[in-house]
Formats: sequence, structure tokens, C-alpha cells
Amino acid sequence: MQFRKLSLSPSIMFALVGAVIGATGYIFYSLIDAFVPVVRIDSPASVRFYLLGAVFVFAFTGAVMGRVREEDERKKKEIIQRNHELSALNSVSRIISKSSSQDRMLEEVLAEIVGLHFLGMMRKGIIFLVENEGDERVLRMAASLNLDQALADGEVRIPMGYCLCGKAAQEDKSIISLNCMKDPDHTMQYDDMEEHGHIIIPMKSEQTVIGIMNFYMPPDVLPSTSDIRLLKGVARQISVAIQNNRLIADLENLSMNIIHALSSAIDAKSSWTKGHSERVSEYAAAMGERLGMDHRLIERIRLAGLLHDIGKIGTYDTILEKTEKLTPEDIKLIKRHPDKGCEILAPLKELVDILPAVRHHHERWDGCGYPAGLKGTDIPLMARIIMIADAFDTMTYDRPYRPSIGIDNAILELKRCAGSQFDPDIVEVFLEICCAKKMFVCSESGKA
Repeated sequence: MQFRKLSLSPSIMFALVGAVIGATGYIFYSLIDAFVPVVRIDSPASVRFYLLGAVFVFAFTGAVMGRVREEDERKKKEIIQRNHELSALNSVSRIISKSSSQDRMLEEVLAEIVGLHFLGMMRKGIIFLVENEGDERVLRMAASLNLDQALADGEVRIPMGYCLCGKAAQEDKSIISLNCMKDPDHTMQYDDMEEHGHIIIPMKSEQTVIGIMNFYMPPDVLPSTSDIRLLKGVARQISVAIQNNRLIADLENLSMNIIHALSSAIDAKSSWTKGHSERVSEYAAAMGERLGMDHRLIERIRLAGLLHDIGKIGTYDTILEKTEKLTPEDIKLIKRHPDKGCEILAPLKELVDILPAVRHHHERWDGCGYPAGLKGTDIPLMARIIMIADAFDTMTYDRPYRPSIGIDNAILELKRCAGSQFDPDIVEVFLEICCAKKMFVCSESGKA
């Protein structure tokens, strides 16, 4: 973005050169004819008209050539500008596609745009998103770059319609301010604020403004039409990305609500198991955190904990409520619930990674479990975690066939069965969690 220098266009320059050449020939002939009769050539007056015509021919030819050159230069500059725009938009697309979070995406896009040398911006900028605050809609800062200390130290919140940013958002229009110090609409001024201009571009989803981009400019610099076009293209890309993120979040919330409903349906089959899946889910997630797993894997373990008993939907309610000793037929039917759970969840491709945990949470470290008789580390890690959480919660809550054995005894049972029924390393992790939460009395070694 630069000031355009005052200069003659190539077409005018070429026309002037052609006219000068033709006129020079005409004047030269006239001078010879008037003052140098010795070399005078007896020629008709029409020759003078031919020379005068040459003036116009040269002028016309020069004008055409200059116009062609001017058009070539214009197209060349337009191609260069378009290449700049496409390159910038491609860079923004790459940032959006690879960013793991919306906040990081906005920060990286902001840095990318203000770093484009051909835009001539100051290396400052802010992206605001519209949020609901009670009955009021306000702009809250979602990303910023190199803000003045007066702004960086506080939470920037702008009511709709207030200052230039709020006005752009409320009226859904781009605003260019050449010098904010002299702009009466720039109401957010503070001590030591340096002179600068603003380019403010709304971001829209369908017909609703969801935020604005605010870029700082050197004072009294007017952006070109192509610059504004590029910034509006970036605004569209960001708007689509934000809307997609919101749709994904809504779908995830819907999925989690459905999963919680399924989990509640399982636990509701018996008053004895109410809340069991929720507790197993929390215990399992806590072990995942203690093991240093990444956030995504912890959430998958939490999900597996919620759904680990989904197969019990296919078991008889009378078995879950049975107070007398289970028959071999009862046990055989109950042992089907891990496979039944996988059958229920298998059509949901989003849950394919938790199926091994659902199927194998009743295996044993010594290989004597079910349904596949897996042993040791052949048992999936998620399943090894959930089996401990499941066993602990089952032991510490009443069941129709026996009362709770209590937390202390449940801990002792986990320790006794470590290396036979349970993965001993994960048992230790669970004991550390119990100790940290003071669920039982800890010795100096960190064990009960």
C-alpha cells in the first residue's frame, strides 16, 4: 500500500513524443524553405500538409503504443496483486486447517496478515468476537498482536455501536479511519496513544455479524481497493472456520448428551447401579491424567468409562436385581455384555477407538478373564484402566447380593489382586490418586 506518484501516463508521453517528432520535421522544412533558398526544393504546398499530417500520425501512433504499454503495465500489476492475494489466502487456509484450537488459529491468522509487507500495516491488530452478555451483545477480544500496554493490561470489552469497532459490528460495514486521534467516532482513547489509522472488517456467518478484524495502519495512509478485497476474503475464511468450530462443538455436545443418556439408561436398569458409569468414567479419566496422557486420549477414556456397560441393555433386568446366588446360566448371560456392547456401538464410526476398552474391561492380567482370555499387556491399556475403576466402584457400593466392603477394604483388595487380576502398575497409579484425594490413610511411602 503506497502513495501513487503524480506522473504522465505512457499513452500521453508517447503522444507527446510523436507530436514533437512530427512538429520538428514540419518546422525544420519550413525553416529551410524560408531562410536557406540555396537548398530550397521547389515543391508543392501539399508537402507541407503531408508533414503536418505526420505530426498527427506520430501523435496517434504514440498514443496507441502508450495505451498498449499502459494496459500491459496495469495487467502486470493486477496479476502481481492477485498472486499476493491468492498466496495470502492460501496461507490463511493452511493456518485454519492445521490449528488445534480456535484461539491459536485467530492469533496465527492475525500475525500472518499484519506481516504481509505489501499491505503496509503496522504490526498491530485485534480480532473481536461477538458474545451475549445477558440481554446485551458485546465485542470481546479473542486475539491480539503487539497491543499498547494500556489495552494489553485489561480485558477489552466493547458494547455494540460503541467506538469504531462497535459501530462496524452493529452496522455491518467496513470502516477506514485515516487518523484515529482526529476521528470523533474513535471514542476509546487513552494517554500516550500514538497516531494511527484503522481498517475494520466485519466477519459474518450467514447474515449475522460474529466478530470484526481491526488492523492498525500508519496515519493518513489510504488502503487500496485490492487491499480491502483481500481483507474481506480473510474475514470470510475466518467466519467459515468459526462457524464450523461452533457446529462441531454443537455436534459434540449433542453426542455427549446422547452418550450420557445411554449411560443413564444403563444405570437406570437397576437402582443398585445408579451413577456407576459416571463414577467409573471419572476414575478412569483421573488415571489417564496421572499417566500423562494427552487431553484427547483422556476424553476417549472418559467416554469409554461411560459406555463400558452399554451391553447390559441387552441383559435381563431380573439378573441385575437378583439377591440369591447367580446360576451358571445367569453368569453366562452376564458375560455376554462386553460383546453385546461392541455390537451396539459398532455402527458408530466415531466410537470405533473405544470398542476394545468396552469389549475387554473384564479380562484379567493373568489371562483368566473374559471374553477373549487376553493376558498382560495384550489387554488394551484403556481396558486395563477401566477394569480397575469398575472393580473399585463395584466394591465400594452396595449390590443386591452383598453390601459395600468399604473404601479401605476395596483398596486392600486391589493391592492383593495386583499382578493377578489387575495391571500392577496401574493399581499403583490408582493408589496414588486415592492417596492424593485422601480416600484412605496414606503411609509415608504413599501406600495404604
